[in-house]
Amino acid sequence: MDQATAPTPRPPTDDSGQAPERAAYKQASALADRIVHQLRTLPRSVTVVGELSGFSVRLNFGTNEPAGVLEVAEIADVEARRSPNGSGYWFEARAVMEGIPVCAEVLLSEEAARAFEDQCSTATAHASPGAVSAPVPLGDSPLAQAAAITPVQPVATERLDDEDEARCVRCGCTANAPCVGGCHWVPNQQMVDLCSACATIEELQTGSYIAADTDVLGGVR
Repeated sequence: MDQATAPTPRPPTDDSGQAPERAAYKQASALADRIVHQLRTLPRSVTVVGELSGFSVRLNFGTNEPAGVLEVAEIADVEARRSPNGSGYWFEARAVMEGIPVCAEVLLSEEAARAFEDQCSTATAHASPGAVSAPVPLGDSPLAQAAAITPVQPVATERLDDEDEARCVRCGCTANAPCVGGCHWVPNQQMVDLCSACATIEELQTGSYIAADTDVLGGVR
């Protein structure tokens, strides 16, 4: 009599019919592809790394070419930072995009790091003053056209503690309890706490205008 063979167990699947790990990998891989398609400077390598908490995306730009890291930092709206590494420096941009950790990195020699810093300082010193100092007629500016920021009531408070902490007027998030995927405060004339996840496109554009022209318009930030 033949012995019965137990069927091979199938891995659990999510609503899409995919194993959760495979679906998470595909999500991280798709994010990496979208980032690369926005870059002018292509990375030397793009890696989707499996970690205990899921998958992350790592973009390596080789050595002494920091432009790509700056581009990733701009896309992710974060600040690139450097840290010592032996005889040189790691120049990195780290962010969480769509819930996935992203790291762009390049290895800079001391000479390249100094040259890069000198280049940034020179670019700042020789920036065209017209974009900052030329006054804009207030009636024609985005500030004059901006609609008032209307809070949505009631403000969500389930993630807040009893501390007196700045909170978004629409979703109730704070600096210590930001929105899923991250967010930042949007400058505005009313000086209310509004996060980037809740702001409309018009409010984000006006906020960028305010941040760029603070000196011209008398410190409205």
